[in-house]
Amino acid sequence: MFSFALKEKEVILPADNQMNEILGFGLTAPNEARTLKQGKRFRIIESRENEKIYLIDFPMLSGEEAWVAKQILEEFRQTHDSEKKKFSIKQCIEFFLEKNLLSVSKTQKEFLTELIELHAFGSGLIEFFFQNEELEEIALIGLGKETPVFIFHSVFGWLKTNLFYSSQEEVINLINRLSRKNGRQISMQYPKINAVLENGNRLNAVINPLSENVCITIRKFRKKPLTVFDLVQSKTVSGEAIALLELALKTDLSIIICGNTGSGKTTFLNSIFAFIPKNERIVIVEETPEINIPHKHKIKLSTVEGLNVSMNSLILNSLRMRPDRVIVGEIRSKEEIHAFIDTILAGQGRGSFATVHAQSAEEAVKRFASMNVEEQDLLSVDLIIVLRRITESKINSNSVKEKRRILEITEVLNENGKISLNKLFEFDYSCDELKKKNKSKRIMQKLKECFGLKEKEILEEMQERKLFFEKERNYEKEFIERG
Repeated sequence: MFSFALKEKEVILPADNQMNEILGFGLTAPNEARTLKQGKRFRIIESRENEKIYLIDFPMLSGEEAWVAKQILEEFRQTHDSEKKKFSIKQCIEFFLEKNLLSVSKTQKEFLTELIELHAFGSGLIEFFFQNEELEEIALIGLGKETPVFIFHSVFGWLKTNLFYSSQEEVINLINRLSRKNGRQISMQYPKINAVLENGNRLNAVINPLSENVCITIRKFRKKPLTVFDLVQSKTVSGEAIALLELALKTDLSIIICGNTGSGKTTFLNSIFAFIPKNERIVIVEETPEINIPHKHKIKLSTVEGLNVSMNSLILNSLRMRPDRVIVGEIRSKEEIHAFIDTILAGQGRGSFATVHAQSAEEAVKRFASMNVEEQDLLSVDLIIVLRRITESKINSNSVKEKRRILEITEVLNENGKISLNKLFEFDYSCDELKKKNKSKRIMQKLKECFGLKEKEILEEMQERKLFFEKERNYEKEFIERG
């Protein structure tokens, strides 16, 4: 607790008020039964009501502490802005305490300093979610203790957290702080915003009248993207399939990657681009920036809200930029699909890549056909790769986990002018494994032409690479050394 002395004017500390009533946000204290996972500044617990909850490791402030934090933050912002110089938070705290004859413990001073820093230079306690690489999504669906912030964990799925917001004004200020890089603000006149944050994450926010409650959704992207080695180890894909793709991506190849929402389409696309020579020129077209490849010679094009520039016009514009490869982040409309096919048919690059929502290769072909893509044109696609986010549970348990798996890798064949799908790999649910199904025809022919090898020699090379990807060792270092 705070202690204070009085001079001429009494300082009133609102001891009866709660943290959220003063700051506009607060923390709950669930009945904890056991800890399931613990990391830097967080814990995942199971409550006595058998509910899994994600806890931010930060103290719950008393009304007095929250009031002092708010006063110091306001003074810091005024001083920082008016004097046009960096006035340290520690100096501001010392000045405020001395001016108001307040004394605090060392621990109180530490968490007050951290809280003010998080709000002065960041996004408040949400910063703790940004720091955890295992989190994929952050979602706010309303105000009050009964509607806390939710997160999507890569293993545990959706979890509610101990953080909640109680003030719409505080949430709108949060949205506008997050999106300041884009130079736009949310308001009653502009009640929806899509923005790429300074940390590379993606923000979507809506307020009344578009939504009954203020809603924020933040898609997190890894600072260090997953590699093919990570995907093999997590059983998302097999070493044998990756061995084929490593060789195939050295040729002229166009690929469509399909899957449901959150299945890992973009993650997989990012990872396999490690096989593309680093000196190639890559043009990336996206609605919102998500693709993160290691190539230096790349151009990133993306649509901007409010400007009359469509995805399909950007895709077509890539044809004038002499790319070696074109990547389209996600194609949805008829116009975008036709523009993507045009990039392949133009034949000036070494292949085009795109992601699309479809549950199978057959469904993807039917969807393209329903959008009037001619069969002859669709034959320009070499491979269709399908991923899925799979729910994993036990019959007598409330425990639900999710995993991402490649369900099929299928090559598109031309049989007398008609499309035929040859499934090279297929996922076996019974053993949780991607298994080889059929021999390759089209891709094998490309490999023989590219490398000047016989089929037997290529298969032997693929077997060596399969073993390489499956061994437990320092993969990345050896892969770089191997070139």
